[in-house]
Amino acid sequence: MSFFIDAKPIFLKDLDKEHNVITCFKKNFEVLEDVKNASISITARSFYRLYVNDVFVMHGPARTAHKFLRVDDIDISLHVKKGMNEICIYVISYSDCFNGYSNDCTLERGLLLFELALDDRKIVSDRTVKGYRMIKRINAGRISHSRGAGEIYVIDDKMYEEHEVEELELDAFFLERGMEYPELDRIDALKLLEFGSFVYDDNINVPQEFYEPGYKEYYDGLEYRPDKDARRFASFPSRGKFNVGNGECEIIPGEDENPYVIFDFGKSHVGFFSLDLEIESCEEDAFCDIHHSEAMDLTGNMSIQTGGSIRLFLKKKNISFISMEPYLARYIRLCFKGVKRIVVRNVSIYTYYYPDSNMGFFRCSDEDLNRLYDAARHTLLLNTLDIFMDCPERERGGWLCDSLWTARSASVMLGDTSVEKAFIENFLLTPSDEMWNAFFPEVYPANKRSYKEMTGITTWSFWLMIEMCEYVERTNDWEFAEKFRQRIFDFVKGSKVFLGECGLLTNMPHVFVDWSKSNHYTQPISVSANSLYSYMLLRLGKLYGCSEFVELGLSIRSILRETVKDEKYIPDTLEYVDGKLRCKGNYSEANQYTVLWSELFDKDEIKELAFKVVHAMGPYPTYPKDPYVDEAGLFIGLCIRLDLLSKWKEYDKMLEDMKAIFYPQLKEGPGTLWENRTIDTSSRCHGFASHVGVHLTRDVLGLGIPDEVDKTITISPNPNGLMWAKGIVRTKQGFASLSWHIDGDVFNVKCSVPKGYKVLLDLSRNLQCYKLEIDIME
Repeated sequence: MSFFIDAKPIFLKDLDKEHNVITCFKKNFEVLEDVKNASISITARSFYRLYVNDVFVMHGPARTAHKFLRVDDIDISLHVKKGMNEICIYVISYSDCFNGYSNDCTLERGLLLFELALDDRKIVSDRTVKGYRMIKRINAGRISHSRGAGEIYVIDDKMYEEHEVEELELDAFFLERGMEYPELDRIDALKLLEFGSFVYDDNINVPQEFYEPGYKEYYDGLEYRPDKDARRFASFPSRGKFNVGNGECEIIPGEDENPYVIFDFGKSHVGFFSLDLEIESCEEDAFCDIHHSEAMDLTGNMSIQTGGSIRLFLKKKNISFISMEPYLARYIRLCFKGVKRIVVRNVSIYTYYYPDSNMGFFRCSDEDLNRLYDAARHTLLLNTLDIFMDCPERERGGWLCDSLWTARSASVMLGDTSVEKAFIENFLLTPSDEMWNAFFPEVYPANKRSYKEMTGITTWSFWLMIEMCEYVERTNDWEFAEKFRQRIFDFVKGSKVFLGECGLLTNMPHVFVDWSKSNHYTQPISVSANSLYSYMLLRLGKLYGCSEFVELGLSIRSILRETVKDEKYIPDTLEYVDGKLRCKGNYSEANQYTVLWSELFDKDEIKELAFKVVHAMGPYPTYPKDPYVDEAGLFIGLCIRLDLLSKWKEYDKMLEDMKAIFYPQLKEGPGTLWENRTIDTSSRCHGFASHVGVHLTRDVLGLGIPDEVDKTITISPNPNGLMWAKGIVRTKQGFASLSWHIDGDVFNVKCSVPKGYKVLLDLSRNLQCYKLEIDIME
C-alpha cells in the first residue's frame, strides 16, 4: 500500500529534537468548483491536530512502535468550500523529555507528513508549508510520572512566531491505522455545581511527587506549579455575583475576592477541555486555572489525582481555548485570579475515545446489574482509542496483562478486534535483538533509555502470548499469527535462559503477581510465574503446532504438580536445595487464583483446596478466611478469581463476588470502574475492570465469545435469581442473539446465530429445577 506519493517529512528547522515543542503548519489552497472527493493522509510525531477552515477535524495519529508510523486517512469533503481554504495542523513533539521515559508514546523526533487529495489534485507537505512555533508556553511539571508536561500558556495575540520549515529524511515505515477514529463529540457541562471564592493556602503542605527527585534540576527551575496549587485550594462563600443563564456564567467577584466555579458533566469523559472567556478587565498577572477530577472525596471536595492542572494567563479580552492534552474528568473547576468581570461560555470536552458501535449489549431484570454493565461499557470506551490503555489519564499506557481482559471486553461489548490487532502488532514489531532476552516491553508504545537492559515486568510477556492465542481464536487470523512466528519463537527461546537445574524458571526478575503481598513472594522460584509460563507454552504449542513448546509446558507442569500436591495451599515460592525442590512457606490468595486459572490442577483433583478457594477466600467469603493466606488486590488477583470461578462454573459465587467488588464503586459518581477497591485510589477508570461486561454477557446471560476457528458459540444461561436476560454479540458473519426468561417452573430460551455457526449448549446445575423450552435457530 502506498500511503504518500509526493509528501515529504517536515518540521520546524532544528526543532525536531526539541523538548516539548508545539508547532503550527498552514497551507492555503483555492477551490474553483465543487470537489467530489477531498481526503487527507496524515501522520506525525508525537501528535497532530488537524483543522480545516477553523473546524477541529481530528487529533492523531494512532500510536505504534519505534521506527513505524500509522497513517490516518480522513475524508474532509464536508469541510472544503469554494474559494480559499486553509488547513492548519498543530504538532506537539515531546522528543526526549524527562530522561527519555514515557508510557504513552515513543518520544521519537518530531515530524509531519500529509497529502491532501482534491479529486485529481494534490497538496503535500514540503518546505513551502508555512511553519510557526508557539512561544508562549511556559514549562510545567509532568502530568504524571509517565506523561509529558502540563499546560501553562500566556494567552495573547502573539503566541506564535514564524519559523523556517525543513524537509527531513524519513526514518520510519508506514502502517495503516486499521481501526475506527474518535468522534470528537463536544460534550457540554450539564450544570453549574458550585461557586464561591478561594485562596491557595500556602499553609497546606503538598508533598512532592515520588518522581520529582529524578528531575530535580528541571523542577527547581519551574516558576509556576498549578498542579500543587490545585491541592492548596481552600474555598469560602462569596459576596460576588454569579449570574447563570443562556449557556453562560457571568462572574463579578466581590472586593478582594478570587472567584471559582465548578461544572459537572454527569459522568467521566476523556478528551480535550474547551471553554470561551470574555474578560472585561483584569490585573496584569490575572490567570484562570483549570482543575479537573473524576470524583469528589469523602469531604465533598474535588479529588485531584494527577498533575494535569492547566493555567492560562489572561492577556486578551476574548479567549477560546482547547487543551492540547487529553484528560479524564467528570468535574471541572475554574479558578480566576485578578479578574474584575468575566463571562464563561461553552465549558465542554471534545471526546477522545473509541466510538461506541453498539455491536454488543446486555440487559436483565436487575437494574443494578444493568448499571454495572453500563459502567463496564463506559470504562471500556474511555480506555480504548488506538490501543488499550490501562487508564486514560495518569499513564495512557498500553500495558500488558490489562490488555487481555480489555480485549475480551472489546470483542464482547463492541464487536471489535481491530484495536486488539494493532495493540498486539505494536509489541510484535519490537526487534528481538534490541530487547532484553527478546522479551516484550511491559507497556508500549512507550520509551525507556534502554530496552536492551530491561523491558520491565517479565511475566507481562506471558500474558501477551496468551492474549495472542485468544485473539486468533476470536478472529481466525492465522495470517497475523504466521507473520510474527519468528518474533514469538525468539521470545520463547530467550525466556529459556531462566530455566534452572530444577527445570523451572528460577531467579527471573521483575515478576508481578498482584498488587498485594503476593509481589513480595516471587523469588527464587515463583509458582505463579511458572504456572502461567507452562500455560502459555501449551497455548502457543497448540497455536503453532510446536511439540517442543508442548513438551516443555507439560514438563514444567509435571514438576510443579509433584512438588506442591501435598501442600494445604499452593505455595507462592519454591527453592531448590541439595537437588530437591521445597516450599518456602508463603501463601497468598492471588497465587492460588493465578496457578489454578493456569490449569495446573483440575478442580476435581483438589476438592478440599477448591472449596476453600471458592468459599473461604475473595472479597465476600462464606466462611472465615485463613489468616496465614494473604488477601488479593483487585489488580489483578480478584480479576483472575472471577474468571477462575467462571471456568469452574461457580457462577453464583462469581456474581456474588462481583457485586461485592463493584457495587460500592457505582456509588462514588464517575460512572466507571476502578483499579483497586480503596476510595482514594489514583485511578477510578481502569480498562481491565471492563471485563465485568464479559461476565454479565458470557456467564450470566450465557452468550459466549464466538470461536471463529471452529465457528461455534457456547450458550450457557445462569439466572442466579434473575427473571430474564437478553443480549447480542457480534460474529464475523453477523450477530448472535440470546434471550431467556422464567415463567413459573419453565425456563424459556431463544437463540439465533448466523448461518454456518454451531451452538454448543452447556446447561448449568442452576437450571435443573426447571422445565426447559429451548428454541435455537442456526
